[in-house]
Parts: sequence; structure tokens; C-alpha cells
Amino acid sequence: MGRLEASLARLNDRASLAAARRLRPVLEPLTLAEIEASHLRCFGHTISKECPPYEGEYGQAHIFQKTQALADIAGFYRAFGLEPAADAHERADHISVELEFMHFLCRKEAYAQQRGHAPERIAQSREAQATFLREHLGRWAPEFARRLRAKDDRGLYGRLSELLDAYVRSELRAAGVEPAAICRLPLAHQPEDALGAGPCWTPACGIAAEKARRYEHEAD
Repeated sequence: MGRLEASLARLNDRASLAAARRLRPVLEPLTLAEIEASHLRCFGHTISKECPPYEGEYGQAHIFQKTQALADIAGFYRAFGLEPAADAHERADHISVELEFMHFLCRKEAYAQQRGHAPERIAQSREAQATFLREHLGRWAPEFARRLRAKDDRGLYGRLSELLDAYVRSELRAAGVEPAAICRLPLAHQPEDALGAGPCWTPACGIAAEKARRYEHEAD
């Protein structure tokens, strides 16, 4: 938590820093068993109807719409050399996977700046961040955070939802994406097996694509 708070302070992201500081006293005393129990209370064993952590559950009522959205998200990942992790079980539109993709793009931009790469290469990463926020993460993450906070107001995931909301809104501002892109989408719940858990596409779920691993090694 200390490194996170220091990074947010350097970025002058006051809202995210405040949320991180509220998270610390809730997170630090918890055992792994307590964190797992909290996760189960919020999300259950199947896709939660109250606060599903999947983009496809927000505003895409038909299974074909969800399939198209998943294909579009996967296309973003493939464009940057990321392939499915064979032994992971989350869909490409899970909140952790989408956030890890944003992390990858930010590190890619930072690496290009540190190595003095051409401005167009830096701009490519920034534009990818803006587009992904506008078309995917920024559209639904704030609504997911609102629902998660309502589900677990004073608990671990309620505090995490505050940090998520602050971070996404900060990134939207930094990318110049209009706040109107944040919409309160209706839920469109489908049985979990309609789409399946699917493969993981980014480092979020344990195994990165070969290109991502090479990039991380170089960035370090």
C-alpha cells in the first residue's frame, strides 16, 4: 500500500490517494481467509446479479451482443501481442483483466518515454488507453464500482470500489475522454454457462503472453 500511495502522490491524483488511504486500515488486518470470505459474499460462486465484475453484463441484453463485445475486447489485447493464458478461467471482460490491460498500456508508454522512443510510439499507447477507456472500461467500471459499494459499503470491496471509481475517473480526465461516456447501464444478466468463463487474455490472471513477458523484462 505504501508504494501505491507514493505513486498516486507523485501523480497528484488526490481522489485516488484519498481512496487508497481509506483502504489501508481495512485491508491490512485481514487474513487471506477473511479476504476470500469477503469475495464470496460479494460475488458468490456464479456471476453476481447485484454487482457482476464483467463488462458484458452491463447493457448488452442479447447473447450475440455480449459475444461481439468480448471479441472487440480480445481484439484490443491481440493488437498489442497479448494472447490467452491457457490455464486461466476469467473472461476477457472481467474487471481485473481490463485493468491489467490498462496497466500494460501505461507501462508500455512509460518504457517508450524512458528509452526515448519516437513521439508517435508514445502517442500510440496514449491513444490506445483513451480508446479502451471510451469504448470499454470507462463505460461500465464506475457503475460496477457504485454497485459494489452498495453491496459492501464498509467492507474491503466497498473500499476497493472507491479506489476503482477514483482511478477510472482520473484516467478519463487525463485521456481527455468526456465524462458523458460514463453511463449507468442496465444489467443484462445471462446464465454463466451462456458465455463460459473463457480464457484470460492478460497478465492479470497469472500468465502473460510471451510478448508481454518480454516487455515486462525489458521495462524492469
